[in-house]
Amino acid sequence: MFHLILWITLIAVTLVVSFAAFYWALKNGQFDEQKRAAYFPLLDLPPETVQERPARRIAELYVFSFTAVTFFVAIFLAVLLGAGDA
Repeated sequence: MFHLILWITLIAVTLVVSFAAFYWALKNGQFDEQKRAAYFPLLDLPPETVQERPARRIAELYVFSFTAVTFFVAIFLAVLLGAGDA
């Protein structure tokens, strides 16, 4: 029963993180200009200089790091707990 609760929790956390990432992408305009994006690799344009706020970049790095560590811990726990059932 404990394994079932663990898997349901893992699925719920994964869904929440996925929806949060999708919402972030929508909010930041990741899906704007889809027609331009299809031809972008074919264009020979100079790279644009983007002025980013360092605090925002650091926050994104922390979120990415947290997500990656959570993923690897979840996989480790799934393998560890699943190995005892065999």
